[in-house]
Amino acid sequence: MTSNVVPPIDIISQEFDYLVVGAGIAGLVLATRLAENGNVTVGVIEAGEYAPNVATLSTPGMATIGNARFDWNHHTVPQADCNGREITLPRGKVVGGSGAVCVIVMSDIDMRSYRPAPVDKLYGLGKGVKGRIQWCVKSPSSPRLGIESITYNLPDEKIVAIEALGNPGWNWAEFLRYFKKVEGLVQPSAGTAATYHAGGYTSDFHGTDGPIKLSFAHFFNPLHVPFLTAASNLGVPINADPGNGNNSGAYTGVSSVDPETATRSHATTAYYERSMHRKNLVLITNAHAIRVVFVPRADAEDLVARGVEVNGRATIYATREVILSAGLLILFRSESDAAWIKLTFAVGAYQTPQLLELSGANREDGCLAGTRHSTSGQSAWRRRESTGTYMCNGASSFAFQKILFQDHPSVSFVYEVSRENWTFEALADPENLTRELKLYEEERRGVFSSIPSAFAFVPCATALGPREFAALRASLGGETKREAILKDWILSPDHAYIELAQVPGLYSPGSTLAPAPGARYNSVLVGLLHPLSRGSVHIRSADALFPPAIDPAYLHDARDLDALVGGVQLAHRLACDPVCVTVNGAAYNPPASVLADDEQLQAWVRARVQPVHHPVGTAAMLPRADGGVVDSALRVYGTANVRVVDASVLPLELSAHIQSTVYALAEKAADIINGHS
Repeated sequence: MTSNVVPPIDIISQEFDYLVVGAGIAGLVLATRLAENGNVTVGVIEAGEYAPNVATLSTPGMATIGNARFDWNHHTVPQADCNGREITLPRGKVVGGSGAVCVIVMSDIDMRSYRPAPVDKLYGLGKGVKGRIQWCVKSPSSPRLGIESITYNLPDEKIVAIEALGNPGWNWAEFLRYFKKVEGLVQPSAGTAATYHAGGYTSDFHGTDGPIKLSFAHFFNPLHVPFLTAASNLGVPINADPGNGNNSGAYTGVSSVDPETATRSHATTAYYERSMHRKNLVLITNAHAIRVVFVPRADAEDLVARGVEVNGRATIYATREVILSAGLLILFRSESDAAWIKLTFAVGAYQTPQLLELSGANREDGCLAGTRHSTSGQSAWRRRESTGTYMCNGASSFAFQKILFQDHPSVSFVYEVSRENWTFEALADPENLTRELKLYEEERRGVFSSIPSAFAFVPCATALGPREFAALRASLGGETKREAILKDWILSPDHAYIELAQVPGLYSPGSTLAPAPGARYNSVLVGLLHPLSRGSVHIRSADALFPPAIDPAYLHDARDLDALVGGVQLAHRLACDPVCVTVNGAAYNPPASVLADDEQLQAWVRARVQPVHHPVGTAAMLPRADGGVVDSALRVYGTANVRVVDASVLPLELSAHIQSTVYALAEKAADIINGHS
């Protein structure tokens, strides 16, 4: 198959209709869809390499997280509410992006989680909503309403919260359409369906001929079914199809694995490699995008991108659009001016805010001041001594951005199980490891053919105790659109707030915890789906290549700490169910003494919290007046031909793993650009 994979030196000054910056999930989906039109040319710029024959990238049960060849290995600043720890933040640095290196769970968004909560009634959104009042809300212009609660029945279509925040067309019906376009679901065998609660996925909610193969595991660990049974016994019922618009419940999930080859199915294999023969699609690897080049336009306020400078020397030009789909370090330069232009562009969840500040964003109020032209020979930067940030010498405001950066925080509860159970500890025996590797290589079966797939998505009222739930409920406000939606989500009896994910073995990322000789363990990853803490990303230098200060502010809102404490207690109750075949009191880490003391358990959570690697919100798709960076067509405010297409545009953290949503977002973006949406 002919490949148009080239180094940047081979395309200096070459011109494309569309330039896509970043060959991750969104970038590759978008680029290949645009290239289906043979009358346009598409260039894709990627800082990493194209690595089609690397076993650790293609094998589902192997991991490349932490491998500097394929992982940016970002780190947070010391987390003030997590014992000052600097926490690792993996991001893919390879063609395929994070979808090629991270866990390959595919879970859809919850339709009802995106219904317009009381915000519709109070802010005039979602006309025609009917229902009865269910819980108290505040309106900006009236005192607290003396009403107990609200439920809604939507007469026409289910409106997602993203749409309710001011983005027409981003609703459940649209997401479902693109989920089905992406998915190539392969149904399980009758035996697998009956044994592992895996037979309920239907074509009403899933595609069967899309490029991304979805399948159930080839290998199920012996603790999979006991986990689901114990969750059901706790009041978390089995959900036969979490893709049906309600993803709460206990279920067997699907992964992006091609069942015929037992290899990962991701944007590289499913989109790019099927289109790499196209002469109008060129992938430029090992090309670090440094600057977007702009041409000033005297007859218009909006700025026009002319191209992208890579590796500090080569410029690649775009005649139509520059589309940013990765976390990159970019400065902006005018062709007609020797000084750097300071502009706002959103290019990924971690480094977008860095670019905003390099572009002159005010750290205190989020307002961006950019310079269209430099009229003096002075430096474009000035340091604000009061904050240590860098500002540009200009005052022409063309965009506004508020940091809405969030990620799902998590901790891992570990308990010991009886030794006859297979867990990852078995692979410490060289004979077992060799046997499993051979089984995968020769038959595409065994532990390396799959990933764990037992989940429980638990509503807040079920996850927390009555006293804790009442306290959280009393603390939640509803003054803004965003707050009203979050309140509805968190208090809803059928919307997931805590995720529990089963891992057969001692899984404790970021710790030095080690298994005892001969022991076997089971772990429950406890994730908070709707954190209230909001972080930030700021520059530490005017040098664009200097790493930004990434501050997720984990647990900064004490209610997030309380939620994870409640989640750990829920995991412990699950482990105490007799079906979980525990030993030594169903607790290993945290130990029983810590579980029995609230203060000690809070301290344990602070020492253990880690990300689930779902960063969103740093280039929010919102109305400009609400702090948005892009509009509902994903166009950057203040520019004529720049869009952002990646997870950074999501204005709210989702009650799901975000991989499916990013695929759907990119498919919709392609239709928008092609005029089909």
